[in-house]
This record gives sequence, C-alpha cells and structure tokens, in this order.
Amino acid sequence: MKIASNSIWREQVALALAGRVSIDERPLTTWRNAVYAGLMRSMLLLLAGCGGTSLDRGPTGNVSGVITYEGTPVQAGTIFFEDVTKGLGGHAKILDEGRFSTAQELPQGRYAVFVSPPLPDDPTARNQNSVETLDIPERYRSFQKSGLIVDVIAGQNQLNIELKK
Repeated sequence: MKIASNSIWREQVALALAGRVSIDERPLTTWRNAVYAGLMRSMLLLLAGCGGTSLDRGPTGNVSGVITYEGTPVQAGTIFFEDVTKGLGGHAKILDEGRFSTAQELPQGRYAVFVSPPLPDDPTARNQNSVETLDIPERYRSFQKSGLIVDVIAGQNQLNIELKK
C-alpha cells in the first residue's frame, strides 16, 4: 500500500478548495488519509459557516443606531437583522438610551428586523420591569410579523427604529 507524499496531499487539498476536485475523488487507502479527509471536510464546513467571510459577502456596512418604543428609548434586549434574500444576519445588544451596534459588519442588502426583550434573569438588564423592556408588542418579536425592513449599504449605517403599540 503506497501513501501519498505531503506535497501531493497539499496539492489535492488546494484543488479541492478551488473546487476543481472533490475530496471524495481521492482514493482513501489508509486510515491516515481517511482521518485527514474527515478533518478537511470539517474545516471546509467550518470555513463556510453561516455567512462565510467578509471576502465572499460583497460590500459590508457597520450598523448602529437607536431603538425607541412609543418615543421612549428601549433600555435592554437584543435587535436582530436577517437579510430577506440570503438569510444572513446579525444582532446587537440594546444598551442604555436604546443604543445598539452590531459587532460585525453586515453584507449590503435589505434586512428584516425584530426585537427581543431581555430574559427575566438577564443580569445586564438595567430595569427589568420597565415598559421599555418588557412590553414590546408581540408583533415586533419575529421577522415575519414585525414589518420592520431596513436597507444596509456599504459603510456606516445609522438607523433610528421606532416601535409603536
């Protein structure tokens, strides 16, 4: 039984990553090669992830802003964004004065928005019994019902989101 040299293995991996050859086309003649193939598949899935890297998502934008409920800043919770065509998304924790900012840039596109109040035992919630955190209408708690749509463009995106009864 002949084992492929490391340089051949690297070449096969490079071809697989470039999409020219499937890893499954390589004969798995040894236990070592089977383990490497399994690790490579895991790495490829990990690299693909939920949204890939910023390199394959096109132009991206920073998303930040203020969220209010009936004119009063929401004091705690989480705001979620989901691209209506690609399913990619992001979220941001709602801070004091209703301010939020996504940790990662979002790809340019149109996003459905929904808001989740903090969990009752959320230790970071400032005033858990306030109207601003607990009485967010049910319709704003899902992408399908919220009716909130925002456009994210490349660069800085400053959003002011107003929730109404």
